[in-house]
Amino acid sequence: MISALDASGFEVSSALWLYSSEHEDWRLIIATPLVDKEGPRATYRMVQRVLRKTGLNLDLRRIGVVSPSDSLIQVLRRAIKTDSGISNIRFSRNVVDGIYIEDAVLYRVQ
Repeated sequence: MISALDASGFEVSSALWLYSSEHEDWRLIIATPLVDKEGPRATYRMVQRVLRKTGLNLDLRRIGVVSPSDSLIQVLRRAIKTDSGISNIRFSRNVVDGIYIEDAVLYRVQ
């Protein structure tokens, strides 16, 4: 999914799968400056277009778009930073700046 967004010109500053025990599911969190520039609704529409174009079968309800200034993204950025490629870093049962991260797979954190 991140590769498809990159290929389409969609700017992804950070991307990760985040597990929530409260909801007992995983969500793909995408941090992009487009949330600040265009708003979340327009950003979701752009993600949806990429999903349709690539034929990826991922429910839009399992995707969250946030600003790069989102508190979770800022906390992760202090703990770990990746390059602009796509990594695959498991980040489990960690507390960073008082925020507990039960489980996550980090693709890009910038």
